[in-house]
Amino acid sequence: MVTRTTLPLTEPGEKIPQMVRIRRNMTRVAILEDPIEVVLKREEIEGGEAGGFNTNEDPIVLSPQIFRLYSYGRLWDINERESRGGTRRELLWSILGMYNAEVERSDYFDIDTAGVTRRFEVRFARPQTMQGHVVSKQIELRELT
Repeated sequence: MVTRTTLPLTEPGEKIPQMVRIRRNMTRVAILEDPIEVVLKREEIEGGEAGGFNTNEDPIVLSPQIFRLYSYGRLWDINERESRGGTRRELLWSILGMYNAEVERSDYFDIDTAGVTRRFEVRFARPQTMQGHVVSKQIELRELT
């Protein structure tokens, strides 16, 4: 079970201004409204002999983290892509993370919803800052399945 103590507002010994503490607490409250546990996977990329790049077969599996998954859900946020089969509409998804969430572009994770496994990839992770401190991370996703 996810509780307030699962998502601390500071690192040990970290001193932060009161407004930063309030914003981090607001992030925590929003996440705890509808939390999901996510296990991110990261491809390890190494330089190849011919100047290219190779990825290891087994991804790095990060420790479970707590986020809040949400879709934008508005008509103007639907990404349309043209293909041979016609127009494909993709609903845009995001996750909200605490200030210390460990997430990078191209990380991915799977979620089971109603017996269907869905895979999401991180398009970008944007730290939200206040007074020089990160207060949350806004992560935009792309659904791969």
